[in-house]
Amino acid sequence: MKLLELSKRDGRHCVEVFGVEPLPPNAVVDRHISDLDSIGEAIRRLADRTRPRARRAAAAVPDSAAITRIVEMDASLSDDALQSRIAAEAGRHIPFPLEEVALDFEVQNLSERNPEQVEVLLAACRREEVEKRESAMRLGGFRPHVVDIEAHALHRASLRIPHAAGHAAHGASARGASGRAVLGVLDIGAAAMRLHVFDNAKSVYSREQRLGAQRPSAHAERPDLVAEGVRALHLFRASNDRPVRGVLLAGGAAGLPGLADDLAAALAAPARVADPCAGMSLAPRIDADALGAAAPTLLTACGLALRAFDR
Repeated sequence: MKLLELSKRDGRHCVEVFGVEPLPPNAVVDRHISDLDSIGEAIRRLADRTRPRARRAAAAVPDSAAITRIVEMDASLSDDALQSRIAAEAGRHIPFPLEEVALDFEVQNLSERNPEQVEVLLAACRREEVEKRESAMRLGGFRPHVVDIEAHALHRASLRIPHAAGHAAHGASARGASGRAVLGVLDIGAAAMRLHVFDNAKSVYSREQRLGAQRPSAHAERPDLVAEGVRALHLFRASNDRPVRGVLLAGGAAGLPGLADDLAAALAAPARVADPCAGMSLAPRIDADALGAAAPTLLTACGLALRAFDR
């Protein structure tokens, strides 16, 4: 369980508090909440230790629990008319009853194929997935404000990392054959590795693969993680014509010494450890060294906290 509280002072984000709290075994199974009380208690312990000021909170559902689609709608529709059409459109894409669904949408850009149409991002998941996270936040002493999708939070945080893995907006080396920037985020946990790929503002790929049994030493583990990372990127490239030109490493194993360099050499592409808090100011009670060590695990939490500043 990760917690990150951000404020904004004079146009600059500030880290107010952060913390990490271990979860009991089987509190989360296959990234789904199975013991709500234990999750709520872990949130409360984390809040008691870190003492954030904010009571509003955001959480995320895993990508596997959500369905996202880009649909095209008439650009001349009013907001009310668009909302009515979206509900009807959702029924064509969602394989379970709409009364069981939490549904949201966001207007993106004009369609490249037809300027009279607008692209709309449709997002949906089972309502129980949202309700469990809302309940966990309340049990932990917070007021639910947002339930996001993990990939969207990761992307939001990765965008603020300067020149993320060579992903500079003006860097030709970070762009695919179409001229669009393509970024991979490898989130490496204790038991699984998740690859998210973003093409400019869009999430275009997300896949999880299980890792083998824990290795006896970091020296034995690093080559295995490099091999798994290369395999994850090869699986993406086999199904997609967008070349990944840079990789950010996130998660608990991201900071393993030498991992980023080894992966960069194996991929022949830039790779670096994600630090979503780089360039932020720090509240006086923040231990900068501890934050730096925890930073790769805070990418999703940072993306969620940044929702507070959406306009």
